[in-house]
Amino acid sequence: MTSEATGKTRVVVVGGGVIGLCSAYFLRRVGLEVTLLEGGRTGQAASKGNAGWITPVLSAPVPAPGVISHGLWSLRDPDSPLYLKPSALPRLAPWLLEFATYSRRGPFQRGLDAMARFGMRALPAYERLREDGVDVRLHGDGLLFCFAEAAHIQPALRDLDQMTRYGYSTPELLTGTQLRDLEPALSDRVAGGFMVPQERYVHPGTLTSLLDETVRSLGVEVREEAAVSGFERDGLGVTGAVVNGSVVTADLFVLAAGAWTGRLCELLGAGLPIQAGKGYSFAVPMRTLPRQPLYLHEARVGASPFGDHLRLAGTMELSGINTVLDRRRIEAIARSSQLYFREPLAEPRVEEWVGMRPLAPDGLPVIGRLRAAPNVFVATGHSMLGMTLGPATGELVAGMMITGQTPAGFEPFSPARFRR
Repeated sequence: MTSEATGKTRVVVVGGGVIGLCSAYFLRRVGLEVTLLEGGRTGQAASKGNAGWITPVLSAPVPAPGVISHGLWSLRDPDSPLYLKPSALPRLAPWLLEFATYSRRGPFQRGLDAMARFGMRALPAYERLREDGVDVRLHGDGLLFCFAEAAHIQPALRDLDQMTRYGYSTPELLTGTQLRDLEPALSDRVAGGFMVPQERYVHPGTLTSLLDETVRSLGVEVREEAAVSGFERDGLGVTGAVVNGSVVTADLFVLAAGAWTGRLCELLGAGLPIQAGKGYSFAVPMRTLPRQPLYLHEARVGASPFGDHLRLAGTMELSGINTVLDRRRIEAIARSSQLYFREPLAEPRVEEWVGMRPLAPDGLPVIGRLRAAPNVFVATGHSMLGMTLGPATGELVAGMMITGQTPAGFEPFSPARFRR
């Protein structure tokens, strides 16, 4: 089904978030003919309301030693940053059991090793976008970690020390006074923290709008309100995606639909255990804005300055695949964040948002060819690292499609690791 008009291989990318847009961009840059299908509007789902961080130093998998006991405790505390919704437990139970197996020390360390190596590609991939003429604006001079309890600083530093062996910068330890000298917006209740200098951030909506504009200018056909409801096949191969009663044909397909990717894989007879790790955010006006992104450690909240507002983003809610905004989660973020700031986080809150981060039970992205449909690739499961790894994932997908090979060191991300 190579295009008769151009002789080029045709690719359909399903999903118009940051991963789908970056995949479309790099596939087009290597000369393929690309159509992007988005069920809603590009950049408006999980890519829209996050903190916009490009932070490879925070690339550790979500399933980690101690996270299961913390999650069980969250059943008693609806304000917990990690929240398991009790009513969702029966249908989430098989996935949670698998998640628990990856929370042991051995699997966590192997996952951390894979993610740390992948994360080293993040900023260079953004730089290649800029070299190509894509006007990506990276902001900030690092990520500032803020602690309300001094006793929590050294354990957090020890966790990040593991990253230095992969080439990440050593964090700079700061007292509470030094933190407030850097960021006068912080309150006297902040006991100390540290700076990770290489991290950056973007406005997520600006980035996805820029990518959307860029891929269209390169000749990618972007179809919005184009939800895929099925696939046509010829033997093992997929020949087309069914959209609004018509069929979009192609030679190759990329499924980059975030938390919905698992359901698309089910249509192809390929089980992919992707769940939604729901996140929430909102913005508040502030007279004294932080100059750089802040990680509020005990609250597990990210704070990013955008214009004259501060966006606060947090929570990992496991309640199944749904976009229900639970206002208690917004209130919990506001309460837990307040102690870090001098200025009240007053009304009006704006841009209240909930998004479904795609999460695999081992906490690693899922990138590669489907065994059940060899001309279909998936790119999902990035959890909270979609902005960080978007361009690097797009490069990886394009390289896999062109060469038919998985680069050395990226085997841990293959969908074949899930035997379904």
